[in-house]
Amino acid sequence: MPASSSPPGATSTPLAVTTQASDELSSSPKLPPELVENVIDHLHDNNAALAACALVSKEWTHTARFHRFTILKVRLRYDDYTKLGEALAASADLRNMVRTLWIVAPWEDDAPGSPNMGPLTWLPVLEKTEELILTGYMLESDYPADDQLGYDYDLGPHLPALKRLIMNCWRMGVGPLDAMWKSFPQLDTFTLSRIGRIIPFTIPDRPWGAPVPAPHPRMRKLGVEWISWQQLRHTANWMLRHPNPELLQTIRLQCCFYVLGQAQPILDKFGPLQLQHLHLGIQAYQGDDVSSDNQRITAQKYPSLERCTKLSMLRIVIHTYDKHDEAQYVTACTHAILFSLASPALETLILEAQLNRDLGPTEPFEKLDWTAIQRMLQHPTLAKLSRIVINGRSHSDKLVKLLKEKSPELYKNGMFTLAMVRGSQRPL
Repeated sequence: MPASSSPPGATSTPLAVTTQASDELSSSPKLPPELVENVIDHLHDNNAALAACALVSKEWTHTARFHRFTILKVRLRYDDYTKLGEALAASADLRNMVRTLWIVAPWEDDAPGSPNMGPLTWLPVLEKTEELILTGYMLESDYPADDQLGYDYDLGPHLPALKRLIMNCWRMGVGPLDAMWKSFPQLDTFTLSRIGRIIPFTIPDRPWGAPVPAPHPRMRKLGVEWISWQQLRHTANWMLRHPNPELLQTIRLQCCFYVLGQAQPILDKFGPLQLQHLHLGIQAYQGDDVSSDNQRITAQKYPSLERCTKLSMLRIVIHTYDKHDEAQYVTACTHAILFSLASPALETLILEAQLNRDLGPTEPFEKLDWTAIQRMLQHPTLAKLSRIVINGRSHSDKLVKLLKEKSPELYKNGMFTLAMVRGSQRPL
């Protein structure tokens, strides 16, 4: 859609390919009503396109009424918050339609400072917005006046109806995070995902021994990735303070094979309660300095799922390795996780290979002991297991032959599904 059609001051850079969706949005108000409805239904079914079309033309608000728009997703640079605020303030209809506000803070070399939450106060009151998704922000410091990465404002009055708060790709300190939560006492669901850094300690000058705040009482999902063993240990200590641990239903962890053991307190705490979905990503070495990792490798302990008795879905992702001596550790970690399964509720097991966030080669699965895995999965405790999905790239006849030979009963019962491309599966 031409840039000249944007309303004064409004800025929106969709995160997905939206050329077709934008063209449809531009023309749809001029179509006969019966054709408009067809366009509406198409956009409504295409959630990615629907989420990305935001503030792109003067006709947008009118079009949004037709296709039942509810999600406003924008990428905002520092000076764009005022422009977005002006656009929202000018249209009560637009404000009332936005039920989900999704803001991505870009990391750019020419950005004035690190992404922080202060500019969110420049937006008008969104009385109908129930969900806030924030991606790429930082909330680290207990002293916001020093580095602008703390929380010394109140977002509550701007989002009086907020029920769900989701934070993606964050670096945060538990102190300012606790302060922010107090702005939204009515929250029903709080989610952390893809968190790269959690600062568990107080800034120097604070009283020694000051207590570490607890997670939000409505926290239902936790996701951390690319995290060091120290950070995962600190995260575990923080999560053990959850005031309502029975609410946590989903955990996503991605880290080195010798780091995952630091998550054991989390698995033991939440596993017997309502933990239903567990995603474990197994990386090889944390960095290029292999020598510094070797000391931890010798003392590593793989995680056990023995206390995770409510799991209905387990997903194990092997992040493809390129060094020969790493394979044995990744394989051993995968075996340890699988052989500790003890959930009578388990229905789906997903094994996936990834390379740079895309599907990777399936060679790691060829190294697994499928004879022992079949014997373990046939235990009466796992009687509800009905589906084993293997996701990867370039599935070879070798893997199919291996599964058929080493796990003949699982193969014969049709439990295996190979996903050649994400979202496209073919049963064996």
